[in-house]
Amino acid sequence: MMPHIKRSLGHKNILIIAIAYSIAITIVFFIPAGMLVSEETFSKCKIPYLDKWVHGILFFGLTCFWQLYIYIKGIGNKRTINTRLLFTVILSYGIIIEVFQGLLTVSRSADIYDVLADVVGSLLAILIFIFFKNYIRT
Repeated sequence: MMPHIKRSLGHKNILIIAIAYSIAITIVFFIPAGMLVSEETFSKCKIPYLDKWVHGILFFGLTCFWQLYIYIKGIGNKRTINTRLLFTVILSYGIIIEVFQGLLTVSRSADIYDVLADVVGSLLAILIFIFFKNYIRT
């Protein structure tokens, strides 16, 4: 009975982290750009396409957390279908965020390249997860 309780709590912790991360990045995407990093600091940064890197990294993390939850929870027998569904949901989330940024904010705009960066970050997370999933104890 104890291993079952321990396993269930582990699933809940990962789910809580995935939900909290999802909420946090949603908030970040709607905070005015000047409140996160000053325009001066951003312009001094020597990393090309920094905002695209940020999108890719945030979506990499988002995909990792949800993929880990799906894998450890063992949702469904067909994990490949779940991975495809996860990718579709995360891609849809990225598109919706961009549309809402364009419609609801004045300091941000919708950018198809942000969606592309989201896709790259998400796909990279899925590929790395596929490679390392055998090292995860469930």
